[in-house]
Amino acid sequence: MNELKFTGIITAISAKQSGESANGKHWEKQNFVVTEQKDRYPQSLLVEAFNKSEVIENLQEGDEVEVTFNVNAKEYKGAFYGSNQLWMVNVLNKVQSAENEPQNSPQEPQTV
Repeated sequence: MNELKFTGIITAISAKQSGESANGKHWEKQNFVVTEQKDRYPQSLLVEAFNKSEVIENLQEGDEVEVTFNVNAKEYKGAFYGSNQLWMVNVLNKVQSAENEPQNSPQEPQTV
């Protein structure tokens, strides 16, 4: 399967969603938006972390990241729905917080 990469700043993180599938399995999902840092016409990407919330729990808005993801499409009742499913996130630059100094060194990629 082809893997795609996208680099930018996290501009939004959704609330965690969870539920139970028809066969009784628990699931969790959380989305976040990564936006390129270009002067003109920056592109944004909505990334879905399905059953991978622990991978993004330390991310915050403003972090510079490189995400590796797969594009997926599913059919439901005659309509198709697409998603960008997270495979790995590599934090390139952590946003400065009040508690910590800025971290400009690359961190270990988090693979699921």
